[in-house]
Amino acid sequence: MRRLSIALAFLLAASPIVAKPLRVGGEVKAPVLVKKVEPKLPERVRVAGPIIFSAIIDKAGKIRKVRVIRDSTRSPALGPLYVEAMKQWEFKPATLRGKPVEVYYYLTVHIDVQ
Repeated sequence: MRRLSIALAFLLAASPIVAKPLRVGGEVKAPVLVKKVEPKLPERVRVAGPIIFSAIIDKAGKIRKVRVIRDSTRSPALGPLYVEAMKQWEFKPATLRGKPVEVYYYLTVHIDVQ
């Protein structure tokens, strides 16, 4: 039994620890948007409403993953257009005790194209 626990401790110490993204709040300070790229919208689009996105922003301030959570525009083409544009957005990274950290982040884009 002792050998098993020693081997298990060795395996755990040798395996890389995969840090999960943190949630913003408390000591985890939110990222700050520094570069925003607007999507190229179709010319005849007339929509209004918010689209809510869920994203993972990495330690370098880049959006690593992004997806539509809720689209109130009733235009199914807009969400994917914004997802592609958001992949080019840049942030000042979120921080924990002054050090950059990867975070889950929710973004709301209000659209009013008439």
